[in-house]
Amino acid sequence: MTKRAHYIALNIIRGWVLTGIVLSTFVGCVTRETQVFQPPAESPVDDSFTRTSEDKLIASTAVISSDVLYKTIVSELHANRAEFDEAGENYLDLALQTKDLGILRRAIQFATLNEDQNALMQLALLWSEIDPLNSRPRRMLASLTLESGALMQSLLHMERILELGEEIDFSVLSSRTGEMSDASRDLLLNQLTILAKKFPTDTSVIVAMTQLLAQNNEFEEALE
Repeated sequence: MTKRAHYIALNIIRGWVLTGIVLSTFVGCVTRETQVFQPPAESPVDDSFTRTSEDKLIASTAVISSDVLYKTIVSELHANRAEFDEAGENYLDLALQTKDLGILRRAIQFATLNEDQNALMQLALLWSEIDPLNSRPRRMLASLTLESGALMQSLLHMERILELGEEIDFSVLSSRTGEMSDASRDLLLNQLTILAKKFPTDTSVIVAMTQLLAQNNEFEEALE
């Protein structure tokens, strides 16, 4: 599937956001402050980390200035011309500048479409800062750090998800630990042991520990 087809299929330009923005500009007579930016469609990121049992509706948090509004329109025009890299870069800058959740989630859509891992990491970190009780940015961070091989960081984000009262599959860690040294795997095991004591009812942590012990050829310990 081409990027443009994917873009249309995901309905990124939902309800012609650009049209609504332009109309709000005229209605506001180009005042210094404009209406609140409407939240975009859901992020297309779709994996075991980003799915949650309940999708939380997030409203925009900032009042958008005319300068930000102009940059938003330019970004949407880039997108409408299938210039997704430019749109993604613009939305990343806007998200970091405004810290607005609606713009941030829009930026995540383009970063996902462009497979821009660096932008996704920045956006997920920002999202976790401004919405710390939401597990979705933590799931993104857990996934991104796991893919990059930063397993200890991934484990920290997974722990935070448990602290928020939600579930996550720790056994995915073993898919990345097969080529690790025994010493590195031991560090991960030590951290999992701490988590097992902190969350004794979470069987996923126990399964992950068993898998890592087996990779260390510690079969007796794995069977305990």
